Amino acid sequence: MVDFSHKEKMLHRFLLQRSKAKWLKKGDDNTAYFYASIKKRREENRIVHFINERGELIEDYSEVVKHFVNHFRSYMGSDHLATKNVDFSNLKGNKLSLDMQVSMLKPFTRKEIKKALFSIPSSKSPGPDGFNSEFFKSMWPEIGEEFCLAILSFFESGNIPKEFNETAISLIPKTDNPSNAIDYRPIACCSTVYKCISKLICLRLAKALPFVINQNQGAFIQNRSIAHNILIFQDLIKNYGRKNTSARCAIKIDLSKAYDTVNWNFLENWLNFLCFPSRFVKWIMVCIRGTSYNLMLNGRLQGSFEGKKGLRQGDPMSPLLFVLVMEFLTRRLHKETEMETFRYHPLCKKLDLVNLSFADDLLLFSKGTQAAVNHLKNALDDFCNQIGLNVNLAKSQIFFGGVQADERKEIAQVIGLEEGKFPLKYLGVPLRPTKWKMEDCGVILDKIKKHLHNWAAKHLSYAGRMQLIQTIPVGTGGNSAISDQFLAQRSLSKAIRGKIKAARLYNSLINADDCLNTSAVWCKLSLPKHRFLLWQVVNCQLLTGDQLPRFNIFIVNSSQSMSWVLEIESHKHLFFDALLFGKIILCNI
Repeated sequence: MVDFSHKEKMLHRFLLQRSKAKWLKKGDDNTAYFYASIKKRREENRIVHFINERGELIEDYSEVVKHFVNHFRSYMGSDHLATKNVDFSNLKGNKLSLDMQVSMLKPFTRKEIKKALFSIPSSKSPGPDGFNSEFFKSMWPEIGEEFCLAILSFFESGNIPKEFNETAISLIPKTDNPSNAIDYRPIACCSTVYKCISKLICLRLAKALPFVINQNQGAFIQNRSIAHNILIFQDLIKNYGRKNTSARCAIKIDLSKAYDTVNWNFLENWLNFLCFPSRFVKWIMVCIRGTSYNLMLNGRLQGSFEGKKGLRQGDPMSPLLFVLVMEFLTRRLHKETEMETFRYHPLCKKLDLVNLSFADDLLLFSKGTQAAVNHLKNALDDFCNQIGLNVNLAKSQIFFGGVQADERKEIAQVIGLEEGKFPLKYLGVPLRPTKWKMEDCGVILDKIKKHLHNWAAKHLSYAGRMQLIQTIPVGTGGNSAISDQFLAQRSLSKAIRGKIKAARLYNSLINADDCLNTSAVWCKLSLPKHRFLLWQVVNCQLLTGDQLPRFNIFIVNSSQSMSWVLEIESHKHLFFDALLFGKIILCNI
């Protein structure tokens, strides 16, 4: 019996890892759902054909393998975009202090190594060696000392065995119907030993970033959030739709293959310029330059090539290093602001704000004149040439406010971008100068429907569906693409508010009911004294604090700014998340 229980637990963990159902809580057991999710993921990720340049469908598997391997080798295994050393001396900005440099070189302890290992989720995919973090965690009493010695050896010698730095590239489709290698995103599956080394470097690197990174970057930096950029951008565009407003423009830039094409020589020189310790820089560059790739196609490793440039998506260190790369653009743009012909975007001069960055999501701002826009273009072109990046012109747009039609057309032609129209989707949130409309809020419902209409969801119990619903819409974490703080400040229509109540989500989206059936509340199974209260709860009619934002009233706390005081008690949390009220709700659905 004990042996059966152990094997059943192992099977459950195996299915959980393959299904990638991260929202399930410990103790949940729903193997039918796991199998359905695994089958769905396998069908979505299976690659059996591609469409070549002539529009022909190629189904010969050997040709498929050749096409995909050659595609990713062409830009990840080639250094043809490498440039000469860049002169950073004329760029202004902070550098690391001597005290910070010393702190970054402090010896790592076994306690830090163990903490780094155990912080890696057990469900993460393993590297080419096949050992994920759960193996090392379960075997820690036996191999913990050897594991620590291997990690410490790297930091002492500055060398890493080639086997630890081998990487399997898993291909994730970018679209619903991918037809070519370009439609797939390469995600690196690194070995657990390498991930642990990378996480330890990240611990030191994360402490240094706030001292050298400008405030306009909100990604992967302590005490900064995605909501900062969204709120600032929303404030800047609020007058774009008005007549007789001053000339202004905002440019949304999409960087093509941003992580995968970063020039290593540039990165090393930039880190040295920012006064990172030479030994610390060596650790980073050894990890980056020593990588080799194998393409994972339909569960098998295909092809092999050495990396020549780029930051691996899936390496814990890559997001932080890319933030440092984007800091070069910020300083290059600030150099352009010193030119006499440059003019700031309204409200930006006192803030010295020219751009907003969140990882590879980039916004540029200036006065709506051709001279000012040319300065932005010069800085962006120089940035791309030095680092090896390219702007995706098809996905980049320029937005105008207070600019005449002829001048808008001329500026758009000079910069080579199409003029965009609002709403503009930024960091997953549709933004417009006016209040949200019903069609703008569809992004929330579409996100929910995408998960709930997944045919695998039918294998979940009602409690499982409720848990799934709660993880979908917004606010499940500080880095949620659509943040609670932002949505709480928007004046949502009553129609959209009614569609995202936790109690009626399943009926509304699965059964296509417009609202909760009256008989579901006013039924004989519910206690009489609860019926009226429950009806008020479902319709959000109780006089509670979460109603205030509906009337544009926000509670300000002396220790918090306006954008961070909205984490107050809500109908949903009190009456649907709480255990007692949850039982009442479930018995009435």
